[in-house]
Amino acid sequence: MTDVSPFDSRIDDSGFLNHVCTDILHLHKFKVKRYPGNLDEFVKFVPEAKAYYELNPLEDYNFTFPNPPLLDGVKTKEKSLMKMRHVAFQYPTSPVQQLYDISLQVSLSSRVAVLGPNGSGKSTLVKLLVGETEPNKGGEVWKHPNLVIGYVAQHAFHHIDHHLDLTPLQYMLQRYQTGEDLEELAKGNRKLSEEEEKKMKEGATVVVEGVKRTIDEITNRKKLKQSFEYECTFKGLSSSENLWLPRDELIRRGFEKKVRSHPSLPLSLFDLFY
Repeated sequence: MTDVSPFDSRIDDSGFLNHVCTDILHLHKFKVKRYPGNLDEFVKFVPEAKAYYELNPLEDYNFTFPNPPLLDGVKTKEKSLMKMRHVAFQYPTSPVQQLYDISLQVSLSSRVAVLGPNGSGKSTLVKLLVGETEPNKGGEVWKHPNLVIGYVAQHAFHHIDHHLDLTPLQYMLQRYQTGEDLEELAKGNRKLSEEEEKKMKEGATVVVEGVKRTIDEITNRKKLKQSFEYECTFKGLSSSENLWLPRDELIRRGFEKKVRSHPSLPLSLFDLFY
C-alpha cells in the first residue's frame, strides 16, 4: 500500500505542481529558502504552509468594487463621455485606409468589446478614441473636459526599458512626484504639427486693456461652471500678470494639446486584442 498525497485527490494547480516540481523556493518574512522535493516534501518541512496550496471550493469569495463617480454636469451614467463622429484614418506608410466613417459613443454604463481579425484596425480605433492618434482622413473625436483615460495597450510596457534601474516604488514616486502623471503630461504636450504650431502662434496674442500679450505657458486649472479655465503666463511678464482663460477659448486659439494635460476623472480602456 502506498501513501496518497493530500494534493492528488483533486485535479488542480496544486496537484499538477506536486507532480512536476523538483524544488520549492519559499518566500517568508522577506527571505527565500530552498527545499528539495515536491509539495508533499515541502509541507513535511513547513507544515503550516499546507494552507497555501489547499483551496476550499466551498468557500465563498466576494469582491466589492466602488462605483465610478459621476462627472460635474453629468447626471446619468448613460450620458456620453466620449464620442467619435465620422472618423477616418490611414497610416502614412500604408497603401490602404484603415478606418472609414467610424461613429460611436461611450458612457459610464458602457461595456464595449471591439472584435475583429488581426490587422482590421482594432488597436487603431482605440488609439484614436484615447487621443494617442488623431484622425487624418476626416471626422472628429470628443471627450468630456473633466475626463482622464487610463489606457492599457497590448504592448503597455514598451517604455519600461527606460526605467530598468528603478524599483516599482521608485518608478511610481518618480512618475507622480508632482502630484500629476508626468508621462500623461508629456503625452498631452507631444510634438505639434506645423499647422498646429501656426494656429497656436496666431492665437497666442491676447489684448488686455489695449496692450498685446503673448501666451507663454498654461500652468493651473480651476472649475468654471460646466468646464474649466486655465491660468496662463505671458512672455516677459511676472506671475502677477497671469490671466485665467476659459478652456473653449484656449482650444479656439490652438492650445488644445496644452489643455489636454490637465485631466481629472479616470476612465479605463483595455486594448487586449492580438
